[in-house]
Amino acid sequence: MLIGNPAPLGSQTNPVYTIIEGKDEMYKQKFGNRSSDAIESLDFGDMCYYGTDIAEYDFSQPTSLWPRYELSNGDPVTAWTSFINMLNKANNTSNSQYIDTVSNYLNLHDFFKYQAVNVYLMNFDSYISLKGNQIYVFDTLVKKWQVTPWDFNASFGLWQTNSYEVTTYPMIPISVSSGCIASKMNSLPQKKLLFRGNVLVKKCSL
Repeated sequence: MLIGNPAPLGSQTNPVYTIIEGKDEMYKQKFGNRSSDAIESLDFGDMCYYGTDIAEYDFSQPTSLWPRYELSNGDPVTAWTSFINMLNKANNTSNSQYIDTVSNYLNLHDFFKYQAVNVYLMNFDSYISLKGNQIYVFDTLVKKWQVTPWDFNASFGLWQTNSYEVTTYPMIPISVSSGCIASKMNSLPQKKLLFRGNVLVKKCSL
């Protein structure tokens, strides 16, 4: 998929492309397992904890009221139980035990790095705005949930271009500083440094 207009450079044209591959192939290539449990966020997939009722998360449930998540792959029995447990730990663990505990359930390093990439690319079809296209895969090798980048076709401010520009969009937007899980970096200096560092490194590499 072509993003933006081709930019001439000398006698060549150098457009920017994004590739959206089949999810099952992505699971196989990255995790070695096409049948990995995977949950994809929908418009209200804010990574908050809403209790143990699966209907609070799984939009396919008859009593579900909010389009938060859908099963993208794997076994619904194991996927939802494990995913909800991860959200509980990631939202409710005390600051003093946070990294040691939550790192057993969610790859925190990649979670914060992924949000930094979304901010850098101004990818608003993600956690930082419309919440969609977050895919969390349970990595059976390390026994924890892993955020998996997918579908960046709304990057470079494709949406909300009238509201933000690269020079004015904040490094730490409100959606991150007040968001479930992401806001934990306010009390975890090492994660805040990781987030800010990833944004700065990418900007300086332009």
